[in-house]
Amino acid sequence: MDRYADLVFLGGRVVTVDAQFSVASALAVTGGVISAVGGRDDVTPFVGPDTRLVDLRGATLLPGINDSHLHGCAFGMATPPLSLDLGHPAVSSLADVAEAVCEAIARVPGGQWITGHGWDPGFLDECVTDPSWQPSRRDLDAVNPDHPVVLYSFSGHATWVNSKALELIGIDRHTVAPPGGAIVVDDAGEPTGLLHEGAQALVQNALPPLSRQERTDAIRSTLATLARTPVSPATPIRAASRSTESRSSPTASSPTRRPGCTSRTSAAAAVPCASAAGPTPSGSPRSTP
Repeated sequence: MDRYADLVFLGGRVVTVDAQFSVASALAVTGGVISAVGGRDDVTPFVGPDTRLVDLRGATLLPGINDSHLHGCAFGMATPPLSLDLGHPAVSSLADVAEAVCEAIARVPGGQWITGHGWDPGFLDECVTDPSWQPSRRDLDAVNPDHPVVLYSFSGHATWVNSKALELIGIDRHTVAPPGGAIVVDDAGEPTGLLHEGAQALVQNALPPLSRQERTDAIRSTLATLARTPVSPATPIRAASRSTESRSSPTASSPTRRPGCTSRTSAAAAVPCASAAGPTPSGSPRSTP
């Protein structure tokens, strides 16, 4: 034996995923490479004085998963710490969302864009209590009117922004939604801050491009996430240009992918701030078929 194994697994179900999809009970790893697989007798010769032995106690050992289609930069920009986690159970009300935004604003320079992902009206108390209520720019304006805020829904089919974002994007009562999109308006015809489907492109097209450092931070964040999961190697989808990776939601349903901007913050800090305004009535969508 030229070299003993560094790691040996025993007493489990080792799914080999070979041509016969055979299942073994033991496996040896030497220098990061599988050196033996089979039964106890097959790996025993690889056990040396410094070999780490792991008794699987009947558990199943699987090969690492290879993610064959990964938008690594976009995923990193859409998850903490580079974007606010607004999904359930992180938030459960419009007030919780406003609080998370408030905490983010306290951690970044004035005027910086704040982004978040994952809000779901089905888990926001105000919307559950009265389904006619929808998130509104006023819920976010009550926190701070000077930072543009862009919050992507869990599904990728809706984006919620505040008045400052509407101003910078150039959306007002006269804006015509792109084909297949809808700009929700109130009874007075003013945008409520909710954009559906193709209208989200108005937001994404107005966001500034990612900096090199932001891309680096996003990819490192993604790699850290993968390291905590069974995903071993991953096949990145390389951007054809600077505009193909974005800060928008990485879901397949997103209408477009292009650069944007986000706060480099999580919602972890506890910062006193004014409570958000109460829910506002849902408006009617101004859409283009």
